[in-house]
Amino acid sequence: MSKRNTGGLVLFTCLAVVALMLGPVVATGSARAAIKTGLLLASVLPVGSSGFVETVTPPPIYEQIRYPAGSTQIVADIYRPPGTDRHGAVIFVPGMTSDFYGSPIVQASTSLARVDIVVMIPHLNGIQRNRLLLEDVDAVVMGFQYLQGQAFVDPTRVGLAGFCVGSSIALVAAEDSRINERVAFVYTFGGYYNLIDYFVAIATSRTTYKGQEQPWHPGAMTITGFAGHIFDALDDPRDKEIISQSALRGDLKAGSIPPGLSPLGRTAYGLLTTQDPDEVKALMGQIPKEKLEPFIRLSPSSGIQNLRAPVYIMHDLGDTGVPYMESRRLADSLPEGQRFYSEFTIFEHVYPAKPSNTFLFAEEVLKLYQHLYRVMERLSP
Repeated sequence: MSKRNTGGLVLFTCLAVVALMLGPVVATGSARAAIKTGLLLASVLPVGSSGFVETVTPPPIYEQIRYPAGSTQIVADIYRPPGTDRHGAVIFVPGMTSDFYGSPIVQASTSLARVDIVVMIPHLNGIQRNRLLLEDVDAVVMGFQYLQGQAFVDPTRVGLAGFCVGSSIALVAAEDSRINERVAFVYTFGGYYNLIDYFVAIATSRTTYKGQEQPWHPGAMTITGFAGHIFDALDDPRDKEIISQSALRGDLKAGSIPPGLSPLGRTAYGLLTTQDPDEVKALMGQIPKEKLEPFIRLSPSSGIQNLRAPVYIMHDLGDTGVPYMESRRLADSLPEGQRFYSEFTIFEHVYPAKPSNTFLFAEEVLKLYQHLYRVMERLSP
C-alpha cells in the first residue's frame, strides 16, 4: 500500500470514527464536542489532513501577554477564537524539549482555537532551562487565575493540560488550594507521579510497578535533565569543578570517585555513574532533607489528596522521557470516577508518529478519539 493510500485510509478512519460517535451523542447535546474532537484529530495527526480543518474554521487570534506571578512577570502566548463569546479554556504546560514552543505545540494550540477553545501557554522559567522548579507551579496557578478573569473565557470551563514533566507541574498546580476547587479538568500526557522514583528510574534504567521490575531506557534529554538537577544541588564550587572535569575527560565511572569531593559531591558523583538499584537508593538516602524537599513538593503524589478535578491520563508504552509506570501509579491513586486512563503505541514520547501499520493506527485513533472526546466535553458548553 502506498504512503498516499495509507494516509487516505487513516484519514477516512478518523472521519468514520466521528460519524460513528455522532449518532449516539446528538441526542445528549454533546454533538459539538464530538465534532470538535474529530476536527482536532484531523488537524494534529500526521496524515496530511490539516488543510481540511483550515477551510472549515476561522483563523484564531494570537496575542502575547504578561501576567504577574509573585515578584515576576510571566510571558504567555494566547490563542483564541475570534468574536466576543465566552469559551472553554486550557493552559498548556509543555515539557522539556529542544522544540519547546515549536510547531507541535503551536499546531495543537491553533487547532484548538479553531474549534472554539482558548489556549494559553506560559513561558515557564524552569521548564525553559530543563529544570523542575516550584516557581513554575506558582506561575501556572497564577496563570489559571489570570485566564479565568478574561472576558473571552467561561470561568467554569478552565482546565490544565501538561505534556511530559509539564503534566506533573500541571497536576501539582491543580492540587494547590488557591485553585483546586475551580479546575475543570487536568489532562496529562507522559508525566511522572513521584519525582524521586522518577529520578531513580533514570539513574538505574529500570522501573518497577507492583513489585515487578523491568528495564527502561531514558532518552538523552532525560538523562541530561537528571544530571543537571544533581549538579545544581551541589553547594561547593570545588565539587562542580571536579565532576565537570571528570565529565570532560570521559572519566565518569562507577566506583572510581575522584579525590577532593565533599560528602555531597561523592553522593552526586555516585548518582551520576552507578546504575545499581540498591546503591542508587542508598545514595538518595544520603541527600540532605532540605535538598530533597523541593523534589517531594514537585511530586503529584505528595498532594494527590487535594486534587478535586477529573484527570485524563495518557502515556505511550515506548516513552523514553518518562516511564509509563508513573502514569499507572497516578491512575491507581485516584478514585475510578475521577480518572480516565489510556495507553498508546503510536507516539514518539508525546508527539504523534507517522503510521507504520494502518489498522493498528486506526485502532489507536479510535481509542484516542474516545479519550479526547471526554476532555472536549469538559470544555464545551
